Amino acid sequence: MKDEEKTREQLLSELVELRQRLAEFEEVEAERKRVEEALRESEERYRSIFEQAADSIVLVDAETGALVEFNDRAYEILGYTGEEFEKMKTPDFEVIESAEEVAKHIEKIVKEGTDTFETKHRTKSGEIRDVQVSSRAISVGGRDFVQSIWRDITERKRAERVLRESEEKYHSIFETAANLIISVNEEGIIVDCNSRIREVLGYEQDEITGQPMAKIIHPDYLAKGQDSLMEILTKGFSYNKEYKMVRKDGALIDVSINSARLRDEKGEFVRTICIIHDITERKRMEEEKERAQVQLLQAQRMNAIGILVSGVAHEFNNLLGAIQGYAELAMMQVDEADPLHTDLQKIVRIAERGGNLIDQLLLYGRKHPMEPTLLNLNRTVGHLLEMVNRLIGEDIAINIDLEPDLWTVRADEVSIEQVIMNLVINAREAMPKGGKLAIKTENVTLDEDDCEVIPEARPGKFVCLSVADTGVGMDEEIMQHIFEPFFTTKEVGKGAGLGLSVVYGIVKQHEGWIDVHSEPGQGSMFQIYLPALTIKPEDEIEETIRLQDLQGSGERILLVEDEEDVRGFLTRALGENGYIVLGAANAKEAIDIFEREKGEFHLVFTDVVLPDLDGLQLVDQLLSRNPQLGVLLSSGYTDDRSQWPVIRERGFPFLQKPYALARLLQATRDAMESS
Repeated sequence: MKDEEKTREQLLSELVELRQRLAEFEEVEAERKRVEEALRESEERYRSIFEQAADSIVLVDAETGALVEFNDRAYEILGYTGEEFEKMKTPDFEVIESAEEVAKHIEKIVKEGTDTFETKHRTKSGEIRDVQVSSRAISVGGRDFVQSIWRDITERKRAERVLRESEEKYHSIFETAANLIISVNEEGIIVDCNSRIREVLGYEQDEITGQPMAKIIHPDYLAKGQDSLMEILTKGFSYNKEYKMVRKDGALIDVSINSARLRDEKGEFVRTICIIHDITERKRMEEEKERAQVQLLQAQRMNAIGILVSGVAHEFNNLLGAIQGYAELAMMQVDEADPLHTDLQKIVRIAERGGNLIDQLLLYGRKHPMEPTLLNLNRTVGHLLEMVNRLIGEDIAINIDLEPDLWTVRADEVSIEQVIMNLVINAREAMPKGGKLAIKTENVTLDEDDCEVIPEARPGKFVCLSVADTGVGMDEEIMQHIFEPFFTTKEVGKGAGLGLSVVYGIVKQHEGWIDVHSEPGQGSMFQIYLPALTIKPEDEIEETIRLQDLQGSGERILLVEDEEDVRGFLTRALGENGYIVLGAANAKEAIDIFEREKGEFHLVFTDVVLPDLDGLQLVDQLLSRNPQLGVLLSSGYTDDRSQWPVIRERGFPFLQKPYALARLLQATRDAMESS
């Protein structure tokens, strides 16, 4: 019994132990199943992530480069099927140029564990794609693998390239732009600028960047207002607003500014871009154009005055010619002791003064033809003295210093009078509060040493005419331009700027030169040098000729003059001095008389301007009938209607109205002899 009980207890103990062990096994089995389920769920999650990842995920044999495992994205992005891809190795799609680099990266991954780099893959169609690779090394069962994530960065690289090219292009445009480009923040501080600033403003870029715009903009354009710069910088956009900028050296330049405010994608202000164009030269040209237009109007007015003066001169010269002529004829009939003779002399002198007045008017109209003669400048100054006195006023004292035995010059007297009058007017303008005017003539002999001191001078004998004043004077800058056409220091409308340029032109025509001395506040002196001659002027020689020596001997003259009073005087004057005169009022009458008289004339004396035909045309018709016919032309006009250039070219004698009786008879005699 005792043995049975012992056996039963042993069995029960073993049974309990067995149950315990069974319970433990069931617990272990349950844990195993739980672990297996967790592993299965983990694998499913990994596979889901692996397959659905946006990037390519591959497992590569580190030794062979074979693709061990990969997701769908890996082969789809390269254009292969799964079956095609699982047979490939990495060298099959790595771009050749980067294969060696990839091998180096794999070696680094095996040694160091991880690496990230960029490479290029070739798709099935041959397209090259940029790829960013993130890799790590793993070891399974003693074999080395590389697990990689491939991210297609082709579009990003393209965008970066486009952005880089755009930035390079922007930088190239920014730096090479002809205009100055400045970037300004909302406080008006210069953030950036291109290199053009060195040429425009004289600053280096680092001297401008970080500085306020007030450093380079004239203060007048900074104040608040509709057109102030700060207003433009803050309101958004401006087009061609004009300002003045201050250079580094302090000089002002004219600029126009186009500006635009830049904002980010949120609409927030970033900066203002200002494109600045230097318009200094354009403004200067606009001012010059405006001055030129004013000067053109002045010149047009002067031309109109010249035309008017020329017409008045013609009519007035006819009147003066008749007055002077009839007075001289009357003087021949009156005894010199008779008071009437004195009165007639006064009439002649008054007529001569009237002729001089016409000449002076023609100076300003610039319509007087050049007619060089032997001239004594002392007499020319003397003729002008009365007019000079009236012109300059009582607040200017005149000092005349004339060389007693002045040499002769060959010159056009009216042109020289114009030179003197223009210099006198210039002197008067320089002395608005009065002063002293000095006119001097002197004989000058220059040698080589003298010519080194006086600009444009040459050795020889010269007559020097000086006009000096005690006026405001001129500086070197002004003196460099005084002879330029239309240059003037006067206000608009108070001078055409032609006076001294005309003086210069006339002196050059006479083969002379001008020497100018002036200093600010010390007055000016103009010295005119003209080549000198040793012979006496013609007018001094003519004074010794008596009227009796100029009378004719029955020579026949065809006189053509449309002014009845002038024609009457000429008919009587020539008739009473030994000539036979037949008068005509126009060309038709002259031709009729010529044909009626069978062309038996020694001289045709005709006005250039006739009602029906000009004098030259009439002369040509008459010369075709009688080639031996002498010709004497006359006119009161001094413009194109006088045909002076043609007359001079053809060598016809010309008598300018009005003229004295002695001059008339001398010209008639000379014309007879020249034929």
